[in-house]
Amino acid sequence: MKRKLLLANTVLLGIVALALGLHLVMHARESSQEDQLQRQAEQTAIKVDRKAQRLRSQSNLRGLAIVLTMYHSSHGVFPGHDWKTQLIESNGVPPEMFQAPGDHQGVETAYHYLGPLDTNAAGEFDEAMPLLCEDPALWDDGGWVAYADTITHWITHEELKELIANARENG
Repeated sequence: MKRKLLLANTVLLGIVALALGLHLVMHARESSQEDQLQRQAEQTAIKVDRKAQRLRSQSNLRGLAIVLTMYHSSHGVFPGHDWKTQLIESNGVPPEMFQAPGDHQGVETAYHYLGPLDTNAAGEFDEAMPLLCEDPALWDDGGWVAYADTITHWITHEELKELIANARENG
């Protein structure tokens, strides 16, 4: 009888240990799945935030292009080298509009003015003329450019650098 009782207790203890082991394995799997889901949610949130920052930057560029074309309509020329000051003073553009959305430490300027800097030659208006572009350091895969017709396009780093270099040569 003692043997049967000992055997029954051993079997019961084995079943409890097995059940506990299965419970721990299931808990570990659930925990691992929860961790994986949390990591995926964090990555998704980062992607969404990045896209929102890009859209805000695109909106800033488009808004600045609109203000530049309004300035051109009012004055007959585009602003010169001190374009930011002229837009702030003449059109009430908030200074924050010239800043890149998000945390871009080390970026000297968010946007580069590509329009004619020589106000004597700035009277001509070409809708296909690039007016502004983002600094290539803002994003790791390209940036926005805004044209005089206020349309924006995403272009590569190389294209951004070329636009900026050409503007400096022509300015």
